[in-house]
Amino acid sequence: LADGGLSENLAALPLIRRGMKNIVIVDAENDPGYKFHSYVALKNYLAKEDVTLRIEEIDKYLRTKPTKIFTGAAVAAGKATNSKGSVSNIYYIKMSRPASIFPPDLPDKTIGNDDKTLPAYRRRARPALCSPSELDPVDAGTLRRDMLAYSRFLNERWFWRHLVSVLPYINYNFPQITTIDQTFYSDQLEAFIGLGYLEAAEMKAFVSGN
Repeated sequence: LADGGLSENLAALPLIRRGMKNIVIVDAENDPGYKFHSYVALKNYLAKEDVTLRIEEIDKYLRTKPTKIFTGAAVAAGKATNSKGSVSNIYYIKMSRPASIFPPDLPDKTIGNDDKTLPAYRRRARPALCSPSELDPVDAGTLRRDMLAYSRFLNERWFWRHLVSVLPYINYNFPQITTIDQTFYSDQLEAFIGLGYLEAAEMKAFVSGN
C-alpha cells in the first residue's frame, strides 16, 4: 500500500497536460532538508513530455542553497511551457518559513518576551461543547501569533526536540513535521492552519486589481 508520493505527489501533472491557465500547487510534504523532491520530480515528468517548468525562486534556491531552510517566498510564481507554446501560470506554495512571515527576530521582538504566549504543553482536552459565543476571535493577527508561538515552542523550547532529532525518519522542526505523527493537538493544528492561511493570503499579490 502506497500513496502518490512514490510518483507525482502534487497532482499537478494532469492540470498542466490540459493546459490550465492558472494552477496553484500546495507542496506540504515532509521535506526537512528542503530538497523540493516533488517539484524536481514534476519537472522531470514534464521534461519527458516536452514541457518546461520554471519557477525561478525555487530553481535559484536549489542551485545555490544559500540557507538550510527555504525562506524565499510564501508563493513562488513560474510557468509551465509546452513545445507548442501553451503556457500555464504556476503559483507554488511551499509549507516552509518565508521571511515575510517568519522574521529573523522571531524569538523576542515578534511575539514578545512573555512566555505565557507559548503553549506550555500539548493540549489534549477536547471540549464537549463549543458554542460560537465561547470562541476567541480569529483573524490574520491571531493566526500569526499562535503559529509563531507554536513554532518557537516546538523548535526552541520543546523538551524532547534533541532526542527526536537523532532518530531516523523523525523530524520536528516546524513546519517540517514527520507525517508519522498523526496526533494533531489543538495548538499544532492551529499552527498549520495559521501558516497555510498566511501563505495563501500572499496570493493577492498576483491577483489583478489587488
